[in-house]
Amino acid sequence: MIWAPGEPQIIGDRLMASGSWQEMAGATVINTYLQGPTLAGGQPDKAGPWVDLVRRVYPAEAEHLFDCFAQRVQRPQDKINHAIILGGQQGIGKDSILEPVKEAVGHWNWADISPSHAMGRFNGFLKSIVLRISEARDLGDHDRFAFYDRAKTWMAAPPDVHTIDEKNLREYPAQNVTFVIITTNRQDALHLEPDDRRHFVAWSDLSKEDFSAEYWTNYYRWLDQDGGKAHVAAFLRQRNLAKFDAKAPPPKTPAFWSILQAGQSPETLELSDVLENMGWPDVVCTQAISA
Repeated sequence: MIWAPGEPQIIGDRLMASGSWQEMAGATVINTYLQGPTLAGGQPDKAGPWVDLVRRVYPAEAEHLFDCFAQRVQRPQDKINHAIILGGQQGIGKDSILEPVKEAVGHWNWADISPSHAMGRFNGFLKSIVLRISEARDLGDHDRFAFYDRAKTWMAAPPDVHTIDEKNLREYPAQNVTFVIITTNRQDALHLEPDDRRHFVAWSDLSKEDFSAEYWTNYYRWLDQDGGKAHVAAFLRQRNLAKFDAKAPPPKTPAFWSILQAGQSPETLELSDVLENMGWPDVVCTQAISA
């Protein structure tokens, strides 16, 4: 058994061994991956309410978000080698942005977990096209550094294959194609490193007061009753990805540096300022720093 987007349901004469396909005459592998839905009737030019919401909440990062979401719909078998952090206050629409994307890839190809669940033994959630880790401050008995170390292997390949461990089931392989989306309300909830190549950070300065109750009523009526989910799916299916490189490290946004600074001690920040003023020398003595 395997979970492998892009492969047929019954895979003949091949076997997954040591993280790669091996030719083996007579072997049969059952692929448990299910294709995403078609959502017929959608029209890309009618996805405006969703497109406008993404651009309103994350104006500077919207185009990169569109590309990532579209890649998940068009090329689920190809890994995006970074995760996305969607940050901002409660009530600004982070989950509302993701709702039609979930339908576009298929809710059966989407996994939702908490940070504390991410730290547990069982990892069936890695059989997903999109993995949403919600509210990245609920870490249970673990800290943000342990969470960073645990999650980084999910955000990029290699590894090309994960070993899935589910309760009361024999272990089996799944291709590493999941795209991790982390939502959070606090910049000090996550750990990042200066040379990080695995996180794209989108942050919003909006508050829930910037949206009326009527806005959300109309938005969800459009999604659920007026074909909005199908329109978003059509928009993502037709988006041109010719310039999108799924393997390239993501740009470092201003919010990336804000999270990085929020997680550092005052002493570290003061030392960074001193070294920056010195031009980041390769070697420095303590006397020069203290001076």
